[in-house]
Amino acid sequence: MIPEPFYAAHALRLLDSGYEPVPITPGSKACYVEGWRSMTIDRPRVAGWAANGHAEHGVGLRTARAPAVDIDIRDRVMAERVEAWCMEHIGFAPVRIGQAPKRLLLYRSEVAMSKRSATWTTRDGEVHKVEVLADGQQFVAYAIHPGTGQPFTWPGGDSPLTVSRDALPLITPDDVAALLDAFGRMARDAGWTPYRGAGLAASAAPAGADDWVPTTPVRIDDDELRRLLMAVRTYDDYAGWIGVGMALHHHYAGSGDGLSLWHDWSAQSGKYDAEVVDKMWRAMRDDPGRNLITVRSIIKEGRATLAAEKDQRATSYRESFASAADMPTLRRVADAVSSDRSLDHVDREAMVGALRSAWRRLENSAMPMPLA
Repeated sequence: MIPEPFYAAHALRLLDSGYEPVPITPGSKACYVEGWRSMTIDRPRVAGWAANGHAEHGVGLRTARAPAVDIDIRDRVMAERVEAWCMEHIGFAPVRIGQAPKRLLLYRSEVAMSKRSATWTTRDGEVHKVEVLADGQQFVAYAIHPGTGQPFTWPGGDSPLTVSRDALPLITPDDVAALLDAFGRMARDAGWTPYRGAGLAASAAPAGADDWVPTTPVRIDDDELRRLLMAVRTYDDYAGWIGVGMALHHHYAGSGDGLSLWHDWSAQSGKYDAEVVDKMWRAMRDDPGRNLITVRSIIKEGRATLAAEKDQRATSYRESFASAADMPTLRRVADAVSSDRSLDHVDREAMVGALRSAWRRLENSAMPMPLA
């Protein structure tokens, strides 16, 4: 097979589109240029590589600023489910295919992050992984796949050559945590099991290569954190439970305040065992490298849950106003709305409108304005 000049043909154009192209040794998926993970990649360097022995190399893209969700799953249905989740919850991204049904989705990031992954095993022992490549990694964008002997492809039309890095959908640390948690749920539903105990799951992976932590601190009032945590419902799921514990351990630096809060939250589960909570907390203290999970995921999930519950109550109130058959019922609904402190100004204006309509329907007259 005649080598194709992938690097010479594409690298400068990709650089101009905001990517960081590195040469990939033919017949592999690796870059063997010394220092490629941290060196500055600019036009002189790329042009020099293309002119000095790397023209016919493949093109890899560094993932510090353009993270990639690598769906290393050989089960077609599961691979498609994970891709669909990403498209719906993170954003519609270019898809690269090397050896189907495995695939890779390309995003962008604006914060420093590290790789994270989750690995599961099927009943027959086949191993599948979802991995988010970030700082210090690269993926092959253009080359001949060493396994299939065919070029990597970008079906659907979108690719790094047609979509600039700045136009890619944004992925955040919370998105990654949610993705790996969702993959865990899908895998568990399919009867898969965590690989080699990695089922502390995505959010509870050991620190280092499989941890992805934003560098900025989390500032939140203790009472607000408690309020949001109590809205999180993952206490019956081991991965969710241990992930919350690790986030609290990190946030409270292993203090008794964090342990007490973990106890209070865990006690909502029928599986609650105070001795197990204490034991796991001590294990986190003894292995601080595992505790780099922050409370950002708690904050995000708690807020989302509370917002969804508030919207459900607002819908129920409106339906109750519309179906009220008499004035006592209408007043009871109005009292419930009045005492619901979670409703904001916009919600209350909508409730007033629904109340007026119901009043007019029942009394055949306009609702009187309240006295000042």
